[in-house]
Amino acid sequence: MTVRGRSKQLLEIAEGVYRVPARAANTYLVEADNGLVLVDTGMPGSEKRILKAVAGLGRKPSDVKLILLTHRHWDHIGSAAALKKETSGKLVSHGFEKPYVAGTLVVITPRAWSLYGRIARRVLAVASSTAKLFRLVKYHPVLVDEASDEESILDSVRLDGSIVWTPGHTKGSISLFVNKSRVAIIGDLLRTKRGKLREPLFMENTSQTMSSVQRILDLHPMILCPGHGKPLPPSTIRIKERKAKPMKMETKKEEDLDGIEVVLARTIRKEKMGSLTGLLSNLVEAGGYVVPVDHIPPSVDILGAVIHVVEIVGVLPDIDG
Repeated sequence: MTVRGRSKQLLEIAEGVYRVPARAANTYLVEADNGLVLVDTGMPGSEKRILKAVAGLGRKPSDVKLILLTHRHWDHIGSAAALKKETSGKLVSHGFEKPYVAGTLVVITPRAWSLYGRIARRVLAVASSTAKLFRLVKYHPVLVDEASDEESILDSVRLDGSIVWTPGHTKGSISLFVNKSRVAIIGDLLRTKRGKLREPLFMENTSQTMSSVQRILDLHPMILCPGHGKPLPPSTIRIKERKAKPMKMETKKEEDLDGIEVVLARTIRKEKMGSLTGLLSNLVEAGGYVVPVDHIPPSVDILGAVIHVVEIVGVLPDIDG
């Protein structure tokens, strides 16, 4: 529910646990005895929305003592640098994810395990090329302060809970389990789609995903809070058994990237940034998929419009599930 008298972006999941929908993904605030724990930071540019939610709890930015990143992808780490600067909170991720957050390793989208996933991967590749080419989205690398396997991390904020290693989506994915409310904040271990919790579109290792889901279920949570979609009870989990395959790193050929950039440049000039509908229709067509985009809300930015197109294809759940 929305907390009365507070920001509409602040949704109470359980006692002391709040959902804050950021750009492209959920973030969560957890009240601890010695401050706030922020789980994930959304895409770049999400910091104002998150800080407004902090204020909605009657807290100051300096009350955010811990910023926990569930995994390396931009929609979860995008505002980490800005929020670390604004709050002075300690930044924590799994050791496997630290070089990606710091920008010393390049993030590659994991393997897609379905037709929708493969389409989404292609569309997101085009969107990523657009963002880089025209500097529409700028990620600022930041150093992680501590690895998540340090036992004293939650003790420092006096939070009764545990940080659980939940690989599958990425090798270094983690989840936060809060003992008092029995809430598990699971990043992209699962996603909400049509009222069910399902496996993510992209997974580095399917067998690890299954094992990680069971590891969380063994803690007997009441609510699972995913990075995409509404929090739901464990009874809504619906995942398919998939045969594990060796991870394949797909790379674009230079000529393919050049071709995409030419189409994007021509499209930008043609549309003069005046019609997001026409622009994104052409972007998706450039990626090999034609999507009938009937309406894009006029208030959204380029990034939001890209996400809107992907949702129309049916490959990503709406932020509200």
